[in-house]
Amino acid sequence: STHWGMYEQNSQELTQSDISQLNSDEEKIAFFVNLYNLIMIHSILTNNGVIPKTEYSRACFFRSRKYEVSLARENDPKIKDKVQLSIIDIKDHILRGEKTCSSSQKYKKNDPRKRLILNCK
Repeated sequence: STHWGMYEQNSQELTQSDISQLNSDEEKIAFFVNLYNLIMIHSILTNNGVIPKTEYSRACFFRSRKYEVSLARENDPKIKDKVQLSIIDIKDHILRGEKTCSSSQKYKKNDPRKRLILNCK
């Protein structure tokens, strides 16, 4: 449909996103929460509306769907790299600040707002 085509085109524009232009952690968190939701919706819709049933198959499914964004390097913010991020990368590594991730973007682990936003395991 026309709406789906617009959705996919707008999604592709994320490859041009440069979050170094965002000024506060709140703006960055909002960006990543929106990106998380966008990838989640896109992943489910491109899988005929089906979410895999088992925990293992869901983890594989959500790791395999990735979007590319431009992130500034931690040691030199003037240099930007294109990074592919999955739902798992965004949820666990960036927003929750757990484990390690190729992205240097991490936010406070104990921010209570993120529990409301990411109501999943």
